[in-house]
Amino acid sequence: MSTTSTPVEPGVRPATEAGPPRTVGLTLVIAMYDVQRYLPELLDSIDAQVPGPYSLQCVFVDDGSPDRSADVVEEWIARRKPAAVDALLVRQANAGVSGARNRGMAAATNEWIAFPDPDDALDPRYCAEVAEFLLTKGETATIVATNLIKYIEAEDRLLDNHSLRFKFQDGARTVRLSTEPHYLQMSASSTFFRREDLERSGIAFIEGLHASEDALFVAEALASSPDPVLGVVPGAIYRYRKRASRDSTVDRYHTSVSTYFDRFDLGYLPRLDRFAAEPGGVPEWFQNQLLYELKWLFLAERKASTKAAILSPDQQRAVLARVTQVLSHVDDGLILGYRVTPLPAEIQQLLLALKGRPQAKPRALLTARGVRRVEVSYLFTGEPPQEEFALDGRAVEPLDAEVRPLDYFGQEVLRERRVRLPAGNRLTVRLDGRSQEIRVGPLPRRLAAVAARGARRRLSGTLLARILRGPRRWVAKGISFARPRRGS
Repeated sequence: MSTTSTPVEPGVRPATEAGPPRTVGLTLVIAMYDVQRYLPELLDSIDAQVPGPYSLQCVFVDDGSPDRSADVVEEWIARRKPAAVDALLVRQANAGVSGARNRGMAAATNEWIAFPDPDDALDPRYCAEVAEFLLTKGETATIVATNLIKYIEAEDRLLDNHSLRFKFQDGARTVRLSTEPHYLQMSASSTFFRREDLERSGIAFIEGLHASEDALFVAEALASSPDPVLGVVPGAIYRYRKRASRDSTVDRYHTSVSTYFDRFDLGYLPRLDRFAAEPGGVPEWFQNQLLYELKWLFLAERKASTKAAILSPDQQRAVLARVTQVLSHVDDGLILGYRVTPLPAEIQQLLLALKGRPQAKPRALLTARGVRRVEVSYLFTGEPPQEEFALDGRAVEPLDAEVRPLDYFGQEVLRERRVRLPAGNRLTVRLDGRSQEIRVGPLPRRLAAVAARGARRRLSGTLLARILRGPRRWVAKGISFARPRRGS
C-alpha cells in the first residue's frame, strides 16, 4: 500500500491530530528619518524572506523625515496588498530614533519584536532562522541575538569582523549569563525581544539619548529576567551598513558634547544605582558591558578623527568624574580578568587608576628595538619609581628618557616613562626593587638586513675596504700584476 505526504515549507512542522503547525509571530519596527536612498534595499530584503514557521509584521515609523521615506514605504505597502506581510506606516513629528521606536513598539502585535535600522538589510533566511530557533531551542531565551555582518559601502564588500562575533562560533544555542557573563549583546537592531516582557516591565528606549541607547535597552530587557538567557542564531545574518558618507549617528557621536554625558547621566548611572540596591548587586554581565563601552570610549581618544576635541578641559574632567563613578560599581578582578575582547594594557591600568586601585608595581615592556638601541616603557602613578638597568649582566645608564601623560580626556593620574638603552640580548630592569628580565633576542630579519647594509656602508669607508677593493679597480684600468714565481 503506497502512501503520500503533503509537502510543507522548510522548518514548518506538519499538521497532526494534535493541531496545526506551530508558528511564531515576528514584528520588525523600523524608525525612519532621511533614509530614502537606503530604504529600497531594506524593502527588497524583506520581500526576499523565504517562507518559514513565522508570520511577519512590519511597523514603519516616519519620524518627521524631510525626504520621501514615508512615500517610498507607502508605495511599497500598496504594491504588496494582499501580501503575506502585515505592514503599516505610522507618521509622527520628529522625536528622535528612540521616540520613533517606542511609538512603533506600541503598535506591534506579534510575539517577538526587533528594531532593524532602515539603512541595513536582512539575509533571505533571516526571519526563518530566528523562527526555527525559537520553536526548537529558544523557549527559554530572554532575548535572541542575530549575526551582525558589516557591509562596507565604500568598498562594496562584507566584513565579518565584529568584536563580539565569538558568540556564534558554537552554533545556534542559548547561553545563561549567570554562568557565561562575557557573552554580550549591544545592538537592539540585530536583537529580538519578547513583547510580553517589554510590556510587563515597561521597558522603553531612552528618548533624547543618542549614544548607548541600544545597549541600555538590551540591558533593561535582560535585567527584567531573574536568570537572563541569551539566544544566539548564527544563520540569521543581519547586514549592518557602514555608510560611505560617514554621516550616521555612530560616525558623528564625537561631534556632540551631550553624547559624552547623557550616556552616563540618563543611562548607566541611574541603572547602576538601581541594580546596586537589588539583591545580588550589579550583575557581572552588566559590569562587562560597562567595561566594553569604556574600552571603546577610551580607544576613540587615540585617533585624531574620533577624539573628543569638542570638549573643554572642564568638560573632559567631568567625563572622567563620571567614568570614576561608573567604575565604583565594577570589581577590580573583572578589570584585570576582562575577557570579552582584548583590552589594551594602558587602558586597563588607566581604569584601575581612575578607580583608585593602581597597579602596585609598574612593569616594563619592550616597546622598540633597533640595531644600536632598545626602548622600554612602563606606566606609573604618583612619583616615578627608582629605576636601574643592566645589559647582559652589566649596569648601564639610559641614553635618554622621557615622561608623558597618557592623553585620555586630559587625565593626569597615569603616566608613561619611556627609556632608551644600548642594544643587547638580555636586559634587566629593576623598578622600586622589583627586578624583571627582558630578552631582546635576535633582530627580526628585516631589521637584521638593515643592520647588515649599515655595516657594509660603514665598512666601505675604511682603509681596509679600500685596500681590498684596490686590485679590482687597477685591473679595470688595464693595470696588471706579474705573478710571483715559485720559490721567489
